[in-house]
Amino acid sequence: MLIQILSDLLPALKRIHFLSLSDKTRNLIKNADYFKKLTNAINSRDKELGVLIIREYMISEMEYVLKILEKNTL
Repeated sequence: MLIQILSDLLPALKRIHFLSLSDKTRNLIKNADYFKKLTNAINSRDKELGVLIIREYMISEMEYVLKILEKNTL
């Protein structure tokens, strides 16, 4: 299930990361925290927590990218 979710999200994730990383003002500590939590979930084999963390991360990145797009289109 987790593999299918990641596969489905990969194209969107690549676009989001490009926009997110192109803005040098981004606080990367928040993103590092998501990946640390995800690593812990994977190591403990907690797939439900892993899915939740990925969703939270994607929502955070989506909101950030939307702010970038809004700022750049004004």
